[in-house]
Amino acid sequence: MATASRLTVFALTALTAVTAFAPLAANAGDLQKDKNNMRNAAIAGGVVTLYGLKNHQHTTTLLGAAGTAYALSQYERKRHQQSQRRAAAARWHRHHRYHHHHR
Repeated sequence: MATASRLTVFALTALTAVTAFAPLAANAGDLQKDKNNMRNAAIAGGVVTLYGLKNHQHTTTLLGAAGTAYALSQYERKRHQQSQRRAAAARWHRHHRYHHHHR
């Protein structure tokens, strides 16, 4: 039982650390890396949720589910931002290619 408790504490600490440091990655400007971190945090939260369900630990299950939900929402937000940036870059390149190179 003590091992299970330590594993739970470790998993929750890891999940908290990933979600706490994720905004720092966003400030670095690397959207893909931040998106990948959120995906990995969602997976980790899912693992914590399954662990809590398997061992009938309601608090662990709820914390894991909340972490998963938060990480998935952030992942979707980053994915949407990345899509918008790519579309804007494509529009800019189409405009400049047409207006500046084909006279």
